[in-house]
Amino acid sequence: MQTDSPWKEILDEFFPDFTRMLFPELFAAVEWSRGFRSLDKELAGLGGGSRSGGGGGARSGRGGNKGTLIVDTLLSVYGRDGKDMRVLVHKEIHDRIFGKHMRPVVSLAVLADSDMEWRPSEYEFRFGGCRVRLDYPVAKLLDFRGRDDELLASSNRFAIVVFAYLKARESEGDDELMFAWK
Repeated sequence: MQTDSPWKEILDEFFPDFTRMLFPELFAAVEWSRGFRSLDKELAGLGGGSRSGGGGGARSGRGGNKGTLIVDTLLSVYGRDGKDMRVLVHKEIHDRIFGKHMRPVVSLAVLADSDMEWRPSEYEFRFGGCRVRLDYPVAKLLDFRGRDDELLASSNRFAIVVFAYLKARESEGDDELMFAWK
């Protein structure tokens, strides 16, 4: 399922709703009245951006598996303490972002896979006596399965995105069912 581009566009449009629904602790820490802005051009310059499937480097996940969704998007927000922060949705190039912007980086992982048991929440790389570790919050979209009424009744605009994703996943390979949900 290669769906990176729509996800990036949705995150650019609905980022506050995305964090309020999936990462409420982060939502509470951001000063939303100051807005947010996409830094995806800067991210592309660091070698990040939207990819689906494989790719190199150390990973905590299953990058080569069919259906893997990897969306890297970088946004600038202000914390309630006034500090300019970077929020990376996915975590692959965390260190390069800090090195370029010299701002704290918050990493989030949204898991859009089909394995309920797979829930990585840390990244660790070891080589030649060096160790880098990153712990990050995870939102598993499958956790919203069976909650259609709640998603449809929600005032959070991102709930309909999650609902649409789940229905697309549910009807994958069944054109009649997909048409019925549209």
